[in-house]
Amino acid sequence: MLERENVDPNWPDIGGNGPLGCATIRGHEGVVKILLVRQDINPNRSNNNNRTPLLCAAVKGHEGVVKLLLELENVDLNRSDKDGDGPLGCAAIRGHEGVVKVLLERQDIDPNQPN
Repeated sequence: MLERENVDPNWPDIGGNGPLGCATIRGHEGVVKILLVRQDINPNRSNNNNRTPLLCAAVKGHEGVVKLLLELENVDLNRSDKDGDGPLGCAAIRGHEGVVKVLLERQDIDPNQPN
C-alpha cells in the first residue's frame, strides 16, 4: 500500500500520530524501517502533545527504534513536547539507560535541555 502515490504516509490519527509515530510508540522496528524508506515521510511530525516519533520512542524506551531514527540526517534531537520535555530527559527520568546512552553518543544532543 505504501507504494501507491495517493497514500499519505504522514496522515494523523485522532491523537495526531502519523503511521511513523504510531509505530515508534509501539516499538515496531520493522514497520519503522519500512516507513523510513519513503522520501515523503516526516520524521519530525509532532502529535497533539507536540511529541515527535523520536520523543515517543525515547519515552517508551524503544532503543532499536531510537537508533533507526538517529540514522536520519534531518531528525530533530532536541524538540520538546508541550510540557518542555525532550527525548533525553524523558528517557533519563523513565530509567531507559540504553536510550540515554544512544542519545548521548550524538554531539548535537542538548544535555542541558530542561525536563
